[in-house]
Amino acid sequence: FGPKENIDKYFEKAKDEKVNYKKSVELYNFTKEKYDSLREDYDIYKKTNSEVDVERLHKKLIFKKDNIIKMDSGLKFKFWHYIIDDTYHVFVGRDSKSNDYLSVKFAKQNDYWFHARGLPGSHVVIRVDNVKEGIPKDIIKKGASLAAYYSKAKTAGTAPVSYTLAKFVYKKKGMEPGKVFLTKESTLLVKPEIPKNCILIDE
Repeated sequence: FGPKENIDKYFEKAKDEKVNYKKSVELYNFTKEKYDSLREDYDIYKKTNSEVDVERLHKKLIFKKDNIIKMDSGLKFKFWHYIIDDTYHVFVGRDSKSNDYLSVKFAKQNDYWFHARGLPGSHVVIRVDNVKEGIPKDIIKKGASLAAYYSKAKTAGTAPVSYTLAKFVYKKKGMEPGKVFLTKESTLLVKPEIPKNCILIDE
């Protein structure tokens, strides 16, 4: 390598390390918040004599089977896994094959699906655990912002993002990897960004 190539190489390395540091800080803050919350609940449990409080804590802490996201043990395609507002699980495809698996195999029919409109980018899926309640509009907007961020529109001020339920996303025979067909869609104009309270928990 010449001097310029070496400088570029070290610059890219420093940039990657900065990104990794930021992710580590986000993960630390997320974990600390969970720990502090559990510690607070434990202190309440030790002090309470009320059956109502004990029942409330039990409902808060119990892991419901329906809320556990099951992953195929033989899964070869990795996703970025975010959590929004400490509640909503979001999965982002890493490449075209990962996008295919995420959209066609992994997503449940009532999950929300997102993709930057008319531009290359990751498929994004928000898991919907409670079909009757759905998810709030602000969470849908955050999912759209994440899809815009993981696309060629990343540096744009705003970008259009298509979204729909996963049951309206199809893969036609002969389609290129990462390409899908939508039978129904809506569009949001959003800022490409990792939204507030959107924490990367697995990469």
